[in-house]
Amino acid sequence: MTNALNIAVCDDDPIQVETIKAYINALDMNYEFNVIAAFSGEALLKKIKDHEIHIAFLDIQMEKMDGIKLGKQIKAIYKNAIIVYITGFKDYAFHAFCVKAVDYMLKPVTEKKFKKLIEYAILRFEQLIAYQRKQQVFTIKTKEMILNVKYEEILFFEKNLRKMKIYTVQGEYEFYLSMKKLMEMLDMKYFVRCHQGYLVNKYKILEQKENHIYLRDKNILIPVSRKFKANVLKVLEENMFS
Repeated sequence: MTNALNIAVCDDDPIQVETIKAYINALDMNYEFNVIAAFSGEALLKKIKDHEIHIAFLDIQMEKMDGIKLGKQIKAIYKNAIIVYITGFKDYAFHAFCVKAVDYMLKPVTEKKFKKLIEYAILRFEQLIAYQRKQQVFTIKTKEMILNVKYEEILFFEKNLRKMKIYTVQGEYEFYLSMKKLMEMLDMKYFVRCHQGYLVNKYKILEQKENHIYLRDKNILIPVSRKFKANVLKVLEENMFS
């Protein structure tokens, strides 16, 4: 999970947009919020090209592109985006759920109601990411078998000359692969390189002491080199809030 969340806000009423931005900026949560705001669907789509959207608060009734069409386009680009509709029309609630929006709120929006709304949206986002992590699988080919290992069962990888060894909660397996190729095959948002020869599951790290990290499983000690120490410190900060 990331400690920074990109929040999209789109409404053709500038006052509504500024109000929601103010509510977000006033939040005291274990996240940094990067707000991308626009007054039309077209303008928002241009702004989010280089910013993965985690949560989007959208008005439904807007000129040219309505919020339903906008929500569909955001989901087409960022499938994990959590869509929330803020509308003045109760009749649009059904259309909102057709876009698989997680919730909707009727205007006017109070700060108290908005806080509950965004807390729920964040919870749903966290649940989605956790579920995906459990479903992801890494496939390796050893001399004896082809093995599918779930990310949540991987502890770390160790490189030794031409051989790569994977350590899992079930056991250890050797195969031939370079560190570069391994990192290309993995979804690296779940792993961190702590040493030239080690790649560790972020969610298995318990703590760092001097030049080593301890894993949650089996009390394993892994070296941390000066070159990659900043990577580990960043992960530890993230894990404090996960």
